[in-house]
Amino acid sequence: MCAAPADKARSRATRIARVADWLTYLYLGVVVGCWVLSRLVGDRWWVGAALLYAPPMIYLLPGLGMWVLVQALRASVAVRRARIGVALAAVLLLDVQLPFPRAGFPWGRPRVRILVQNLDGGIGGFAAIRAQIQRSAPDLIVFVEAGPHTHFGLMRGDLAAFLEGWSIARGADVFLASRWPMLERERTPLRPDEPEDDPSVYREVVRATIRAPFGRFHLLGAHYRKFGPGYVPGAGLRGLPRDLRHTTRLAREQSAVLVRTVRALTGPVVLGADLNLPPGGRAYDRLCPRLEDAFTAAGWGLGQTWPGRFPTHRIDYILYSRDWVANSCIVGDPGGSDHRPVVAELILRVSPTPGSTSVSAGRTDGGKGASGSPAPRPRVRPSSAGSDSSPRSPRISL
Repeated sequence: MCAAPADKARSRATRIARVADWLTYLYLGVVVGCWVLSRLVGDRWWVGAALLYAPPMIYLLPGLGMWVLVQALRASVAVRRARIGVALAAVLLLDVQLPFPRAGFPWGRPRVRILVQNLDGGIGGFAAIRAQIQRSAPDLIVFVEAGPHTHFGLMRGDLAAFLEGWSIARGADVFLASRWPMLERERTPLRPDEPEDDPSVYREVVRATIRAPFGRFHLLGAHYRKFGPGYVPGAGLRGLPRDLRHTTRLAREQSAVLVRTVRALTGPVVLGADLNLPPGGRAYDRLCPRLEDAFTAAGWGLGQTWPGRFPTHRIDYILYSRDWVANSCIVGDPGGSDHRPVVAELILRVSPTPGSTSVSAGRTDGGKGASGSPAPRPRVRPSSAGSDSSPRSPRISL
């Protein structure tokens, strides 16, 4: 008589453990399936593109919920499998970066520090931009969504005074600055068919050849578009396949222009860009044979940059040719923009040959700012707004 309740309890525990086991197996299968679709299939099929462009954290949330559930069910074996599933999701789908020691690191070589940020038109104001530069203490700056038709255009005078002595190159919505002289400047349309007189759709690759004390190299800035002119996104889920096919095709076309621009250059290359695409898919992979990702090489964590307050996507990048090696790469505070900045320190592997530069087809304006020695650090008038006392701030004279 007394054995019946105990048998029922054991039977119930067995059923609970079986359900927990199936849930963990299901999640492990979903994680592997999502990885195959998003990384191996990618933007070749709209389903893979949807998984690739989706916020990566959504893959982790079901695993955390299941972990809590199996803990409550007290299924110890399932708990271990749930942990494995969450770990797999973090490594495979969240693209978590863990820096590893690098052999043969060229510690004694020249190094440059670069700041890249989408300024969202400069709506945060000049004080926020100035504070961002002070915190980052860069040698090179790449700002996008920084065209003359935005709020940023109204603060050009303030920024020029702040960066006194620096060389500057401007494009449709790209701003480049270097504390060393620029020998050549070039602007190449990312999509030649887009109307140049429409600043809301026209995008360019802006290039400048930098003459640094250790040799010459190329600095590039770019900002990809998501949709072309005249395109109207589909309504809801029914239009999602069409939207994704258009977005991925447009990204591939822009990557092709960027690759051609880089291929036409000789010497070290540094690119700062808001690519509006995740680190995967054919558009991103097309850049990888010639350029390396600074955050993948030297970053820590997720590296997500958009939206600024609670970022879910990594779409802002610092890429570089194999003449460099990344020493560090961090994602900073948004500072008045809807994008977080990316700051990297690159070390030159081998000094470039003096005068070894090449100019690809495009609009050029060489010579401006080409004379003179490296610019002094910007002098900033004391101000209560946007001041910063970062440990690296001695790079900028206050």
